[in-house]
Amino acid sequence: MMNKTYTNMFLAVTVLATTVSASASIYRTASTLVVQQPTTLAQVAGEDILLRELGNGQTYLYVEEQDGGLLAAFDVTDPEHIKLASSVETGLRGSFNFVRPVGSSSELIRFQDGSGDGVIDFHKAKAPRVGLIEGGLSDPSENLGDSGYLAVGPLLRRTAFSPQPRDIQVVETAGAPRLLATVTNVKQQVTRPETGTVFLLGDKGVTVVRRLDVEQQHALDEARKSQN
Repeated sequence: MMNKTYTNMFLAVTVLATTVSASASIYRTASTLVVQQPTTLAQVAGEDILLRELGNGQTYLYVEEQDGGLLAAFDVTDPEHIKLASSVETGLRGSFNFVRPVGSSSELIRFQDGSGDGVIDFHKAKAPRVGLIEGGLSDPSENLGDSGYLAVGPLLRRTAFSPQPRDIQVVETAGAPRLLATVTNVKQQVTRPETGTVFLLGDKGVTVVRRLDVEQQHALDEARKSQN
């Protein structure tokens, strides 16, 4: 499961922050920095986000939206050209959190009201399928390949799975340090190490923080691999 940070923090790096929304509000710009926040309904507040490497060079960010009723998939392979790949109706009626991977292509989810668990199958990245698990379950203790997992008692039901939202500040340190932006009520954070991209799920949607130096190095590394 991706690492998530739940406390107030400073992103004290040379960054470029953008959003996955087609329309955004720019509130601070500089020669190397651009900070934007979502403003359209295409990017709405959710409860959790999941970053998945697809194994074919692509990376998708999944966003739980509309109280679990919608799962949006964004292609974030190229941080400069993030795009909505699909928006899938789940048929669920309750907010959920991503808990942990199950095998290589599925993810265990848990409903925040404690009503149960489910599994999302990501075999088809643009068309994930949701299945509910009947009966009370313990937390997974060991994966059984792609076939299932072992769950050892006692029952560990969490009714308040999500952490308390925090405000996260984006600080520029190239030159004189200055505060570039504050992303309010951030519930979840995931990072893609290959490109240094940070995704912050706040009350207005997902804000993307980009590190251009890491992106450039990643592009050089990929170019070298393709030549070998």
